[in-house]
Amino acid sequence: MVTLLRCVRSRARLGREHGAAALEFGLVAPILFAVVFGIISYGLWFDDSLNLRQGVREAARQAVVGDFGSTTSCGASYNPAPSGTPDPTDMEELVCQVKQQVAAITGPVYVKVAAPSGWQQGDQLLICAMVKANAVPGLVPLPNDRLIRTETRMSIEIAHPGQQEPELDEALPAGADWSWCI
Repeated sequence: MVTLLRCVRSRARLGREHGAAALEFGLVAPILFAVVFGIISYGLWFDDSLNLRQGVREAARQAVVGDFGSTTSCGASYNPAPSGTPDPTDMEELVCQVKQQVAAITGPVYVKVAAPSGWQQGDQLLICAMVKANAVPGLVPLPNDRLIRTETRMSIEIAHPGQQEPELDEALPAGADWSWCI
């Protein structure tokens, strides 16, 4: 009889705690989901940051050795002139190559290419790029107003004396500028 009474009391206690787990999950779930989505958001931002740095470096390396690519996602193609001087669109081809190398997930890529002293062997080639991380939800505060920036300088190894454009840059989103790229 005593064991039957204990069994009834323990079942009554379990009945009162039946909804406790659901209530606790309901209280903890918003915080848990915010943390998980914050980790995913920052992971996407960090992935684009790494891709931007590596993509700009790879495109710069190809450009300083005179390989502007044959076809890129921008649809331009490289057709060298008979004298061996590059097309006037080599800067545009290089911009396309940077965008193709970066392949950003979170937003558009903006590129600036400069060869201020000309395309002579030993002169500097400067490539700056940025990604505006628009596709990342605002669960975590991202650095630099959601702008990922990088620049790469390399010495030109193969001269291109026919290159006319000393600089090519793209229009930027509101609030961004190229002042950091000098």
